[in-house]
Amino acid sequence: MNIRQSKRTTSIAVTWFVSYMVVLLVPLCVFIVFSVRYMAVLTTEIEYFNALSIRQVQLYVDNVVQESYSVAETLNASEEIKKLLQYSSREKIPVLDLYAAQERIRKTRSYVQGIEDIYLFCPSFDLAVGKTSYTSSQTYFASYLSDSTFSFDQWRSLVSDKQPSVRLSDFSWKTPADSTGKILLVRPLTVIPHGKAYANLVMVLDRSILQPASSKQFHTLLITDTYRHRIIYNSSSGLIDTAQLPDRCFKSGLFTLRQKIGKNDFMIAGTDSGVLNWKYLALEERSEYFGQSSFIQRTTIIWLSVCFFLGLSFIALLTRHSYKSVDDVVKTIDTHANGKRRGNEFLYIHNAIEKMQEDKKYQIRNQMITDLVQKFDDKKLPSRSELAGQGITFQSNLFAVMVYRIGSSEDSENYRDRIRTVITRAFSAASILVYFFDVEEYIGAILNIGVEKESDELYERMEICMETMCRLENRRVPVACSNIVFTYFDLYTAFVQAIDTLNYARLIADAGIHFYRDMISHAAGHTFEYSAETEVRIMDELKKGNETAVMGCIDEVIALNRAAMITPKSTRFLLLNIAGTVIKVFSRLDEKALALYPDISLRPILEDTTFEIFRDDIKKIVHGVCEVLRHDIALIQNREEFSLYNAVLVYINEQYTNFNLSLNLIADEVDLSPVALSRLFKKYSGDCISDYIISVRIAHAKQLLKTGAGLASVASQCGFASLRTFMRVFKNQESMTPGQYETMAGGK
Repeated sequence: MNIRQSKRTTSIAVTWFVSYMVVLLVPLCVFIVFSVRYMAVLTTEIEYFNALSIRQVQLYVDNVVQESYSVAETLNASEEIKKLLQYSSREKIPVLDLYAAQERIRKTRSYVQGIEDIYLFCPSFDLAVGKTSYTSSQTYFASYLSDSTFSFDQWRSLVSDKQPSVRLSDFSWKTPADSTGKILLVRPLTVIPHGKAYANLVMVLDRSILQPASSKQFHTLLITDTYRHRIIYNSSSGLIDTAQLPDRCFKSGLFTLRQKIGKNDFMIAGTDSGVLNWKYLALEERSEYFGQSSFIQRTTIIWLSVCFFLGLSFIALLTRHSYKSVDDVVKTIDTHANGKRRGNEFLYIHNAIEKMQEDKKYQIRNQMITDLVQKFDDKKLPSRSELAGQGITFQSNLFAVMVYRIGSSEDSENYRDRIRTVITRAFSAASILVYFFDVEEYIGAILNIGVEKESDELYERMEICMETMCRLENRRVPVACSNIVFTYFDLYTAFVQAIDTLNYARLIADAGIHFYRDMISHAAGHTFEYSAETEVRIMDELKKGNETAVMGCIDEVIALNRAAMITPKSTRFLLLNIAGTVIKVFSRLDEKALALYPDISLRPILEDTTFEIFRDDIKKIVHGVCEVLRHDIALIQNREEFSLYNAVLVYINEQYTNFNLSLNLIADEVDLSPVALSRLFKKYSGDCISDYIISVRIAHAKQLLKTGAGLASVASQCGFASLRTFMRVFKNQESMTPGQYETMAGGK
């Protein structure tokens, strides 16, 4: 290439590069400027429209709330209702008085608008009075609401608890016959003087009161109490809670703002109620609003694409007249391979092509070797002819796999090459072919033994080679080797054996040479130790939010089993048992509490295989769970109830062997009614008391099964009335039969 041609080539290269950048960047900059301006204008208009819409909702809802208050005052002032609330029990109320109260409610309902139905609930003697009937709250629920989205516990709590102010709650019917959403408005009838029964007034409203026809449909509609800083109504079914809202949402005045809640950006418009200390909030995801701009975006993308392809065409036109094609370059290389006119650019291209070909062959060869130790399906493994085509030939049918772990500070290609050289020198003298593979932090080697001798002699020969390797490396590190296998189809099994052996060597901190068969014989009979008392103690401390105590218990278990030098298989089974204990507590946490800590993930602890990694991962999980539980415990007001709950836990753990242990028996012991005890226990543990008794019995049963005790004996010692009951309950809890668990845990 002469000087004139070189200058022309350089000039053309600069020309097409500058031209292409201009063609691409000018429309791109224009698009960015107009897009930013367009989105700013659109956002301002949407925020103004949201503010007008939430104002319409406020006026409409305030009108309905005023009407509900008028109804409440009317009923509170009526003699029929006053007389009804003077009685101490439902049995003492004359039928005539009940009928009079019912008529008063019917007449009141007849002249109000916007309220579909009215009910009066007296929690002290469980009486529900409506316009057409009077009955208990349970009978009312079974008759009218059993096919709704309410559960009876939700319904009972809503209408029976003393309300400090008005409460709103959504519900709808499960059947498509009536898909209209409803709202229950619950408010105390009045501040009742001492000696009178407490009563809640429940009004059934159509959900359309929160979405008048003149306003738009919101993604989420919230009504907050600015005095108590809590959410009264949430149309998103609890997806947004009080802690996520900014302080501005509880202050007076009409406003609009943008706020990131969770993973989404919201546009929020708010206004004050004219009746109560309420705040109406409309929340919209910003991503849902800007679909209208897609037309502009699509048009711009098409325009930029056209510009891009025009630029490519322009470049192709320039290069067609300025550069040689690949075929011409190859022909020139062949023509001038031995000539004096061979230019530097041809030499560079020739060497680059050769290097690419060599690299490709090297990658294919390494992938084939890696497949031999990682694929266990015979049909997927390459044949001997395919292996030979890549230079992989075997001198015999005797194979083994050796692994050598390197640290992160040594994970460089130069270091790996040096280790491969040392291993090759050590084994070549013993007529053993070595094929290397890399898996994560391991340097692995497939050993193909050329001399067929007695098994012990072969192991001695490999051990001598491995000793030589360590001496050449001039340091002692754990080196692991599998058993000898007799076909390359079993190399996957050999690789697993080598990894397990290396993990075992790290576990016992022995920087030496280890064979799989030696590990099996040394660790025979060593199974993991995880007592039922330890599991219950971890669960109890977790429920208290005591992170230090939980990690202390886990560290004790790890130290005990490390000292026992259990096998990697037993290690994995132990770690899964500890993880299972944490998962039991984690899965029973309140969803609203867990929403405060969305980053808690159980996936890592289910995949860990070593004590060190597991402890770090489980500590993160325990910290998150304890944070949630400490948040709940901080809200407990009645310490006397919590002490009673702890006493019940102690009693159950002492009496779990008693066949007759039940809710009624424990209630008699702590001097509570069964209903009160059940409510107390569920409040603090999240479990039914019967489920907790079963979990304690199953935990002890698992411990006994590991000792090889008979199934009938285990059932009797753990408080099950019969063997059949024990087997049914165990399978429901653990998804396997007691016999299967006993086999897995090493009891047989």
